[in-house]
Amino acid sequence: MDGNIRELLANSIQCAAGDNGKNLVKAFELLKNVGTGEPSIDKPDLIGSDLFVICAEAALQLGNLKLSKECIKMFFSKTPPPNQFLCRAYLCQARLIAP
Repeated sequence: MDGNIRELLANSIQCAAGDNGKNLVKAFELLKNVGTGEPSIDKPDLIGSDLFVICAEAALQLGNLKLSKECIKMFFSKTPPPNQFLCRAYLCQARLIAP
């Protein structure tokens, strides 16, 4: 699942003008379906939390502010790991808020 979403996000960034964000929306829907599941101690996450930030950045790049906000919201809904993606999420969030 993780690989499919990564591929869709990569395609959406590369073919931004050609597909009108269709790959981005597909990736977002997959993230939304998998990411909203209840966390469990017994089973690991099916997707990396970095995908939410990558999706938010791609949506911001394509001008889809609503989708970007939703991705950032999903990223912060769970405790984010203290890595580069936390910083990138804050930067993306700031770019959304700034006039």
